[in-house]
Amino acid sequence: MNLSEMTKKELYRLAVELNLANRSKMTKEELEQALDKAMSDNKTHSSTEQHKVHPSPVLPEKISPPEYPIPDRYQIDTAVLLPVNPRKEYVYWEVADNTVNRFKVQHESPEISFVLKVFGGNETDSGEELASVRVGRYGNWFFDLYVPDKMIWAEIGLMDNKGNYFAVAHSRKVRMPSDKISEMIDEETWMTVGEKIEDIYRLSGVNELDSAVPGSVRIFQEVMRFLETNASSSGTTAKREGR
Repeated sequence: MNLSEMTKKELYRLAVELNLANRSKMTKEELEQALDKAMSDNKTHSSTEQHKVHPSPVLPEKISPPEYPIPDRYQIDTAVLLPVNPRKEYVYWEVADNTVNRFKVQHESPEISFVLKVFGGNETDSGEELASVRVGRYGNWFFDLYVPDKMIWAEIGLMDNKGNYFAVAHSRKVRMPSDKISEMIDEETWMTVGEKIEDIYRLSGVNELDSAVPGSVRIFQEVMRFLETNASSSGTTAKREGR
């Protein structure tokens, strides 16, 4: 912008836009000098603002949720049996450290063994031993016992250095699933088609049922008759429209 080529009126109007002080008392030359200085100061200020380094925004500190790892042990004498299918069972067990230390002192047996057993029977008797395996202080095991519909349970015990066995904990008695189709019939009837079959035929467009014809054959015949009738009437209508 060349200020020297502008008239005093144009300079004054620019001075009003820039809000110069005492502009009404200035001559044309004074307006040029004041405007030149004001415009130079604005350019310098603008350039400084562009190159000014703004601090990066402070991001909030990421807080990680607390971790609650699942422990390997709970220090509780435990035995749990879960059926997988009629021929497979899952067992989890644990023997607490206090139980082990107390057993060693009471039985004067510094060396002991952990024995996991599975029994089968009924609700009242002690059952018969179906399987037995030496295991660690805690863990899990899959048994392959084919005992459908039979009541079974697991037991974890300790054996001293003389071969004497002492039970520590046993699971609940569980009935294994059956390997056959259930013989129980659901007494609740969700839908009785026989009572509504005539209405179903009527609503579908099938009429004049012949009760002497068996159900599935009768349905097929009546549906085919209904389709043929509709197809014939549609063809006749099309011919009439063609005329």
